Amino acid sequence: MEQYKATILILLLLVVLDAVGDGFRVRKWQRLHHSLEALQVAVWLGMLPLLHFGILDFQWYYLWMYVLGRIWGFDLIINPIIKKPILYVGKSSWYGWFLYWVSGDGNPNRERKWPVGHFVFMSKFLALVWWVAWLLSDGNAKALFIN
Repeated sequence: MEQYKATILILLLLVVLDAVGDGFRVRKWQRLHHSLEALQVAVWLGMLPLLHFGILDFQWYYLWMYVLGRIWGFDLIINPIIKKPILYVGKSSWYGWFLYWVSGDGNPNRERKWPVGHFVFMSKFLALVWWVAWLLSDGNAKALFIN
């Protein structure tokens, strides 16, 4: 497996561990939550020597891959665990607050423009498309922007 794909899949594993761990925390399954949090920290720390010795590669856009993976994957994983609708986004995060604000739900004086679900679906869909495009670009992010 090529270095960039291995790095990207490890970052996706970190998103999955975080989402499942947070879901277990909400469900009050503290031992599982703490175990997954500890595993997540171990993976982050385990990546450091792999990056230092060149076993894994790291580029600037891997940070964006991690953020995009969180956007499209986190809620899709945590929501079934906490028994919420698949596209549910709360108002406790900046991301959720922004989606509610743009749709008009965040301002009591303004009439609701669009359903929040449309913004949630489109933001997750676009993040997934961008994430897959970067994954399939063979680690060449410039290929997505320059012909």
